[in-house]
Amino acid sequence: MSDRGMKKWAPYKSLIEQDHFLGNMMHDKGKIAKPKLSNEQAEEIDRALREYQGGRLRMRYFQNGYVKEVCQSIKKIDLVDRIIIGSELSIALKDLLEVIVSE
Repeated sequence: MSDRGMKKWAPYKSLIEQDHFLGNMMHDKGKIAKPKLSNEQAEEIDRALREYQGGRLRMRYFQNGYVKEVCQSIKKIDLVDRIIIGSELSIALKDLLEVIVSE
């Protein structure tokens, strides 16, 4: 008897509509719950943002079930809307997980 290998998965991707649905299902399967920050981690983020003097920061943040990372400079910290407006993208303060000053 021979091993079917990847042939056994062929029926699940036989229709174009299934391919899109299965791709979304696999994407959703990788999602995680938002990590909780300790008081020390929150204070470290606050300290890094207060002492920011320009340059690039590496920021880890949570978005739609995934932890992402971006290296960017900060243009503005909007305390009213509670977001950081950076050179690459804007991040809500509540979604920040870590801020590291890049040398």
